[in-house]
Amino acid sequence: MPTKKAFGENIMVQVAVAVPDIELAAKRLADIFGMEVPKIYDLSTNVDKYKGKITKSYVKTCYFPMGQVDLELIQPVGDEIAAAEFLKKNNGPGIQHISFMVDDLDEACKYVESKGLKVIQLTDFHDGLAAFANIPEIGADIELLKGSSKPDE
Repeated sequence: MPTKKAFGENIMVQVAVAVPDIELAAKRLADIFGMEVPKIYDLSTNVDKYKGKITKSYVKTCYFPMGQVDLELIQPVGDEIAAAEFLKKNNGPGIQHISFMVDDLDEACKYVESKGLKVIQLTDFHDGLAAFANIPEIGADIELLKGSSKPDE
C-alpha cells in the first residue's frame, strides 16, 4: 500500500547554501558552471519572524536554475535569522535548507510539528509565505514554500 506523500507531490524546488559573501560565491559558481552571475536580491522588504519574534534581519539571495531545482545562495544580513545561526554554528557555508512547494502552509507546518520538528522561522514575502523547521539529523532546515520566493516571478 503506497504511503501518502508529506507535501503533496513532494516537489523540491530549491537547495539553499548559506554563504558569508554572496557576491564572491555567486561569481565563483557562475564561473564553475559556465553561467552568468545571477541577479542578487536584497530581501529587506520581507517580514521575517524568527523564533517567535519579528526581526529586522533578512537575507540577500540569488538563484542558479538547475532543471527542476534551483541552487539558491543566501547571505544573512543581521544575526536574528536562520541563515545567520547556520553560518555561526557550522563555522562557514553549507546547505542551510531544502525547499518544498506546498499547497497549504498551515497544514504542512502542523505535519512537520507532528513529526517532532519546530517551526523556527516564518517569512512573509512579495508573493507568498515560507516556514522553516530544523531537521537536526541532516544538519539543515526544511523550507515549506507557498507561492514564489523569487522576486521576479
